[in-house]
Amino acid sequence: MLNPQILLAPFDPIDCVNEGITLDASGSVTTQTPIFTWFDTMGNVLGADPTLSLDEGGTFILELTESLGGTSCSVRDTITLIDLREQPIAATETPDTLSCGQTEVILG
Repeated sequence: MLNPQILLAPFDPIDCVNEGITLDASGSVTTQTPIFTWFDTMGNVLGADPTLSLDEGGTFILELTESLGGTSCSVRDTITLIDLREQPIAATETPDTLSCGQTEVILG
């Protein structure tokens, strides 16, 4: 019986400390040899391994397929990766920019 299940390992958002992460679905449950395919939201293939390394946030789709005797079963999961390096907007008397190197400004 084909019944693939996607299990994604916990992951942290991208930030000034974690500038890149790996999405890891190697713990997914399958009864046959699995086929992993990662996509972006435009349908472009990003990878074909259980893991996908990323250095920017976005929405990603994992499709897990297994086949047996000419029958295939696929499941999909959508993952949103948050990038906390996005600069917040703040008004100051003297314009300053927050970044990973400049983490504080004085608001007037």
